[in-house]
Amino acid sequence: MYNDAHIHVGSPETIKNILKTSQYLKKYRAYSAVDLKSLDEQKEYLSTINDFFAIPIVFKEVDIQRENSYTKDYCSNLGRGIPVTVIDNNEKFDENIPVALMKEHFLLHTSDDYQNRSMFYEYLNDNEGFLILHCKDKVRVDYIKTLRQNFPKMNIIVAHLGRNGVENQQEILSFLSQHKYDEKIYYDISTVSNVETIIRALSIIDSNKILYGSDYPYEFRLEKELEFRKSLEERLKNDQPLFMKLSGDNFERIKTRLRKK
Repeated sequence: MYNDAHIHVGSPETIKNILKTSQYLKKYRAYSAVDLKSLDEQKEYLSTINDFFAIPIVFKEVDIQRENSYTKDYCSNLGRGIPVTVIDNNEKFDENIPVALMKEHFLLHTSDDYQNRSMFYEYLNDNEGFLILHCKDKVRVDYIKTLRQNFPKMNIIVAHLGRNGVENQQEILSFLSQHKYDEKIYYDISTVSNVETIIRALSIIDSNKILYGSDYPYEFRLEKELEFRKSLEERLKNDQPLFMKLSGDNFERIKTRLRKK
């Protein structure tokens, strides 16, 4: 059983309505990448994993606070899953946060106005929490350095191995090399479909800092995901400790730290 560090949840009715009416359908691939059929497989997918970080579904039209509340209730009703709070602006900061685990997404946030979200970062810094970061722009290396300088006790989980747009192995490996010595930076492998890219990434970064993730339900079907897992297991069959770190152990260590806060 895997632990999945990158799952999105949300009301199917809300999601389907947005995808029918949004003005951003042709502008952002994040909209067209949502597989509506996979929403119907959610329960089946969750039966294949042990635990997960639950991130509210991210669209420009969503009410962030409402979706954060939905995700918190979703995990509570399910009896598992760690709710992730999507960051809003400072004037909407509320310390009633389930765990010190938050998400910043390029559809809602830009690098140049990060100070408008400083209260969330300060909270994570004070609690040595974790920020899941999807930063899709050319300044993402410098942006991460800025966050680390200003909030030195905050941990960062870089989504998608730091890819910018389409999957490009050399671009990913170059990005990873910029931060490989930073003990506060972790990575998830969500949306990275090339197993060899993951293997090469593990030759650059500390194996304690990489997490399995699916980015469900974006471009996700259960059959395809299970095939990917099989390929990953086969590639790592001669290094069981490494496979255990990637598929679950690293996640469990972060979860334990979050539960102590």
